[in-house]
Amino acid sequence: MTPEDPEPTIRDEMESPEWTTECCVLCGSRNAETINRKDRDGKPLHTIACTECGLVRTAPMPGPEELREYYARHYRVEYQKAATPKLKRVYRAGRAAMDRAVWMAPFLRQNDEFLDAGAGGGELVYVLRSKGIRAQGVEPNLAFAEYARRELDLPMEASILEDLEYPAGRWGSVGCFHVLEHVRNPVEFLGRVRRWIRPGGHLFLEVPNVENRCQHPDRRFHWAHLYNFSPVTLRRTVVRAGFQVAWCQSSADGGNVLLAGLAEEGGGEGAALESGYAGLMEHEREWTAWRYYGSPRTWRRSADKLAGIVREWAAVRGRRSPREVLEGLTGGY
Repeated sequence: MTPEDPEPTIRDEMESPEWTTECCVLCGSRNAETINRKDRDGKPLHTIACTECGLVRTAPMPGPEELREYYARHYRVEYQKAATPKLKRVYRAGRAAMDRAVWMAPFLRQNDEFLDAGAGGGELVYVLRSKGIRAQGVEPNLAFAEYARRELDLPMEASILEDLEYPAGRWGSVGCFHVLEHVRNPVEFLGRVRRWIRPGGHLFLEVPNVENRCQHPDRRFHWAHLYNFSPVTLRRTVVRAGFQVAWCQSSADGGNVLLAGLAEEGGGEGAALESGYAGLMEHEREWTAWRYYGSPRTWRRSADKLAGIVREWAAVRGRRSPREVLEGLTGGY
């Protein structure tokens, strides 16, 4: 160790601390603090926060081949409990896609081509095409990509996102909805996405908010979520990747962070790179299980979920296909 390469600060060290050699992809620091040791199902999962920038990540990071197999064949089945989307999930994803289309609308340029990276069953691609936008999708899960092609007749490519290669300026805009938390190096991945977008185009992101106050504090972490972003660390990631932040805010319930990044020459240069560590630690101290159960928001959210289940059941009743469900939302295209 030299003075230029100091001993990393390791708080609450693991029995096998191989993760201490991993640098933070956002700021390069090796100093980190354990904030949780279990996933949302109570299984072992070591989650740490960088004490320099506040980025939260899994440690140690799973290997690329392990992730490749998981996302290609297992993730969607584990998450949605089905090899292809059930009609109620098509409806739910379709409603989310309608909401995304609304907040993206001011940033989308006419005649631009849009890529939905991590498109799932293709609901957003369908919604955007219903509005006249030339949208295509790419989805890592082989069964879901084939489903979108077969059931919705959508232009959908099956590929691991980190394997994607497109010519510079190929796309007018790119959306990554609940994708960034799954890639091994989000700065590097978004840097590649930046090259695909024509000048003046936009990047659209949505990620879970690690500082949310609508979830139990121990229900936030999942093996498949390699990173957990706050508004501060998401903005910093986008700037590091070469974008300007055009717009950023939390969802209505605070559970997600939404961001539109602008692809312009010089984007990200000279931007102030604030640290999210202090804010994260304040949240960790304040947002306890007692506060979760004592919050009126918790019980309102439970009631809203129950109402959503009833709404989904009514919406898909009598529908025979995913196209019929989405046509009920959009009027078809």
